Amino acid sequence: MKGFAINLTNPFDVYFFINLKKYVLNNYDINIVCFAPIAWKEADLQPYLDKISHNIVYISYPDCRYFNFNIVVNVIHIRRLIKQCRGLNEYILVTPDKSTLISNILLSNFKNKILLQYPFDDSDLYKRSKILTFYVNIYCHLFKLNKVFVDLHKEKEVEKLITLKTSIKDTFFIEKTSKGGSVVFPSNTIYNGNEIIIFGSRFIDWKFSTTKLVDEIIIIFKNIKKNYPNASYMYIPHPRESGEELKLLQDIFEKRLIVKNKIIPGELILQQVEKNMFCISIGSTLSRQAYLNGFRSYTFYKSLTLNRHIKDALDKIHSNLPKEYFLKNTLSIEMKYPKNNATDANFDDINNTIKGYVENNTSQVI
Repeated sequence: MKGFAINLTNPFDVYFFINLKKYVLNNYDINIVCFAPIAWKEADLQPYLDKISHNIVYISYPDCRYFNFNIVVNVIHIRRLIKQCRGLNEYILVTPDKSTLISNILLSNFKNKILLQYPFDDSDLYKRSKILTFYVNIYCHLFKLNKVFVDLHKEKEVEKLITLKTSIKDTFFIEKTSKGGSVVFPSNTIYNGNEIIIFGSRFIDWKFSTTKLVDEIIIIFKNIKKNYPNASYMYIPHPRESGEELKLLQDIFEKRLIVKNKIIPGELILQQVEKNMFCISIGSTLSRQAYLNGFRSYTFYKSLTLNRHIKDALDKIHSNLPKEYFLKNTLSIEMKYPKNNATDANFDDINNTIKGYVENNTSQVI
């Protein structure tokens, strides 16, 4: 075994792999091959990538997607990536994604592979598309990839859910779950402070956004400003928000929002915070991560006029959290709400799997 190949599909993965290196892979003197989008060569992420390993070989891949209708270019990129994988058979692939074409190429071409997943299941919000499933599996057949299903969201038909037809043997869930092996990292100790962290969202650009909904959100943020006038405010933008939301909030908070770079994952920013009053969002996944990492964290989507499908989707994302986490009245934020500093860390399952891979290849050294 020569080392590990890690697949970075979005900025959150950097945060996860830093923790994986710290708590699981720290026992190994490892080489890492890092698959990442070309755009990630930006210097903003480099200091964080260096925390994973100083001995990293980057394989930057271009835009290669199931639904890239420039078929000739797509085929060239697929063939190139498969060729790059062939020299890495003695590496262990660790990937937090299985839905993209890039991830399927990697999962189909590595013998030893570990898949990391969240235990959320929102498949009931989608319906199968036979035509798109047939189209996508032409690629899978031509290049001997795992076969997939393609489902379309019942409300937002442009949103697709792509799942593998076959399961990956070594699958671990990020968070404690009864579904199988888990990977749970220790939470931080967060001391009381004067800072409120706001996680951004694309509430103006949402397909289902209405004037009434935006007005409700404005009222809630005005209440926060009114109730905590002396607080400092950190704003972590949504990676894909247009900037209109930030302009609106800066007006509400009188230009006092300290805005973080949206290229850098919010989870990495939270890792550097030692003091905090609370975190809040409409329904960002970062609110959940903040709670699991020791922060007093809130969402307020339950107090908004949202359609049933959107609320159902958010309920799945924010499941198994205390009732205080869900604000229904921002005029009265319950500051007695206990912070979560007792997450049961568990990474024995994935550690034992990696040991098994290593012991079965004792002639090689990581």
